[in-house]
Formats: sequence, C-alpha cells, structure tokens
Amino acid sequence: AVVSTQSTGSRVMGRGILFDIHGQSHPERLIELGYRLTTEQLQTLPLSHDSTIRSAVMHSKHSFESILRGAQSLGARLSREGYTSVPSPAVRWPRGSYFHGGYTVQRWGSQRGGTIDAIQMEMPLKIRKNYASDGPVIASVLADFITDLYILNCRSPLMPNSENRRLECIPKFFWQLVHRLFYV
Repeated sequence: AVVSTQSTGSRVMGRGILFDIHGQSHPERLIELGYRLTTEQLQTLPLSHDSTIRSAVMHSKHSFESILRGAQSLGARLSREGYTSVPSPAVRWPRGSYFHGGYTVQRWGSQRGGTIDAIQMEMPLKIRKNYASDGPVIASVLADFITDLYILNCRSPLMPNSENRRLECIPKFFWQLVHRLFYV
C-alpha cells in the first residue's frame, strides 16, 4: 500500500506525506513524533536539517526549527489540544524512552531526497484506549497541520508568484489516507 500510495502521490502531485502510526507504553505517556532524529540530535544546536520532513521544510516559509518543534510543529498543535508530544515547544527533546522513527519513515521519508515526507507517530496507551473520542481530534490536528504546511505556507519553486501556487502544494491523496487511518 505504501509503495502504491507513494508512487501515486509523487506522480499526481509531486509531493506528499506519510504518517506511520503505532502504539507505545513508555512511562512518559507522550505522543512521540519520529523524524529520524535521535535524542542527541534533538539536543544539539543548530539542528540538523537531515530529517524525514526535509522536502516540506524546503517548500515552507517557516524554519526547520519551527516546523519540527516550534509554533508550526505537529507537536505544538497536538499539545494545544491536550496531547503532550515530543518534540514540541514544551518538550523539545525526550527525557526518557523515545521512538525516533523506524524503517517506514527511513525508507519512505524525504531525508535522503525525494518529495514524500514521513512522520512516525507513537501513541500512548491512554489515547489508544480512548480512541473513540481522541481519534477524531487527532485526525483534525493532522488535517490542519497538513493544510498549513502544504497549502497555506507553501513556497512553490515552480509557481512562486502565482495565485494558483497552492494547488501544487496539496497532496490530493491525503484525505483518503486520514480516512483510512482513523475511520476504517
């Protein structure tokens, strides 16, 4: 499914994003967001731009730091809804166990080139148990994150001055993926 979706996404829009969603039971009870950056890398300044969201950062008006764990980050958005996440403005790096991103995001993310970004999401047990109430909220946060990152703040190299530039930035297949992840 990933191969098919990735090739379809690249062929149709040139860009896209993949969320690899898992569960974990670490004592910190945070949503862990993996971009293939280790705890040590997250503690080092300046941050390495070598992550699985490299393509999104290259096309964004915002800095890597802001997209990774600042005001524009997925962690910030999840935290605003009551889901403490790492990395985020409040928890800039993990202080315990942490999944930094496994095979799927390494294989399919834009870390080494390409236009498909990937983020591993490790959900704590509390969220998995309350899936009926938490799932739709998290899906909405993902939709807002993607809308902002890929549409509202997109800096298109192909159409830099065009009003239609946002069309190039939309991963059309995103809505199908969110639906499959949260509602099927």
